[in-house]
Amino acid sequence: AWLRLGESYVLPPTAAAAASLVARASVGYHVYAHAHARTADRCVAALVLYGAPGPLGAVCRGCACVGGDGEGAAYERLVLEEGVERGVLRLARVGGGVDGDAGEEGEGGRRTPMRVLGGMIVRERVRAHLGDLFVAGVCHREHRDVEREEREREWRRTVEAARELGGGVGALGRRFERVWRVPGGEVGLCQEDGERDGDGVEALVDAVVLYRRVFAPGGVGTDVSALTGLSWRGRDGDGDVGRLRRALGSRVFEESAVLEDARDRVVDMVVELERRRAGVR
Repeated sequence: AWLRLGESYVLPPTAAAAASLVARASVGYHVYAHAHARTADRCVAALVLYGAPGPLGAVCRGCACVGGDGEGAAYERLVLEEGVERGVLRLARVGGGVDGDAGEEGEGGRRTPMRVLGGMIVRERVRAHLGDLFVAGVCHREHRDVEREEREREWRRTVEAARELGGGVGALGRRFERVWRVPGGEVGLCQEDGERDGDGVEALVDAVVLYRRVFAPGGVGTDVSALTGLSWRGRDGDGDVGRLRRALGSRVFEESAVLEDARDRVVDMVVELERRRAGVR
């Protein structure tokens, strides 16, 4: 009951600061004093007490998220690794209407601060992973075995956390896993599903999938004879090349120099493709 009360203090529209210090301290005391309190539970208590004056706030900030020794769900471990201060900043974004659907109730799970934070972290991680895939595919970047193993270990952690959260985050995790593990497999486009491009992750999914469709061996961009086929559909934007051009217009590609350079390279390839198509008319 105390943990649920603490969660209500943390999740918007209720804020921990709106509760009295006595109420917040009571939540912290009862959660910390519980013999079977998990590290994730202590993290919620620390979120409630964050900003409290004096030693109370300092103690909770210092000891809430120290390790966990592999305890808890995969998404909880991702939250614990980030710490309380980062969690407070993320929850403030939810209060401002940003990433409000992250951590939505999934299969068998209620909306909690840990699930909300886990959903936000998973989306960020998927976005970073897709950026790596896009750059590696466009620039033909090879990773050493050790780097590849470390990268794929983190990708597996992200997929596992997304699977636990379910809902929209779980669907995004499944889509990323298919893009990663089955490069030549068919993956539905976010544009076709009508998904919004708030943080750019949907644009990255589409960019990776469409780049492979168009410029992989046998794609429309590698065979002049295919340029008059139905997969192009001209400049009206309803074919793969038009969809690729639309995905590349997302601001997510401006977040790093490496990603922007890869985007510019693909744009040049699309322009060259258009010139070649004009030549076969």
